Amino acid sequence: MNYTEGQKVTIKSSEWYNESKAQNGFIVFKDGNKICTFSPGMEKFCGNTFTVAKVVTGSSIYPDHYTFVEDGGSYKWCDEMIEGAADAGTQTYTPQAATEAPKPQTKPAAPAPKPAEAPKPQPKPAEQPKPAPKPVEQPKPAPKPVEQPKPAPKPAEQPKPAAPQPKTVSVEKEPEPVRPEPEATEEIDAFEDYTILLTPRKGAPLQNCAVQAYKILAANKVFPSVRFDFNGFEFDIRRKGQEA
Repeated sequence: MNYTEGQKVTIKSSEWYNESKAQNGFIVFKDGNKICTFSPGMEKFCGNTFTVAKVVTGSSIYPDHYTFVEDGGSYKWCDEMIEGAADAGTQTYTPQAATEAPKPQTKPAAPAPKPAEAPKPQPKPAEQPKPAPKPVEQPKPAPKPVEQPKPAPKPAEQPKPAAPQPKTVSVEKEPEPVRPEPEATEEIDAFEDYTILLTPRKGAPLQNCAVQAYKILAANKVFPSVRFDFNGFEFDIRRKGQEA
């Protein structure tokens, strides 16, 4: 690189651009696989003076180049685009100056001596081999579950003694008062054809017995002679003329 930061330089003339540009208006500078271009939009800067802002070296994409203060670092400038160094008092580029009529080119001063080459960077120390990764620890087998003590066998259930049966106490019932039976069997005529003899048992009222006999005869007027017990009475129903 021929120039340093803060130094003023003058861009080559419009004649140079017109003679060097390709049909598409670009001038291409190559450094191996790296490319730096002078585009048609940069023609307005021809013959103007700029101040070097940065010297960019070691880019993996672009060749070594400069950026200028006056264009805000928008363009990349290489040595092939610069006519030479300018005096410190030379007016630098401004947008107003670009609209004025171009000034006659002055013979550029002799290029400043090249700065001493910066010492080449020392080679990086060889990378130490990375330690081998630790083997992945195998998961430890899960501990065996502690065997629970088996429950002691339940003692055999003893047969429960039979519940004592309640003693039955025989309570002698008081004898019911003996009702005097009628001296003779009453005869009640239910219908003209029948004779009903009623013999009540103990505790059966005679009136209920007669009512039951009437109901039986009313249900069957051709009731045959019969003898039976019903509701505590002995019935002896006889058709008239069949009395014993």
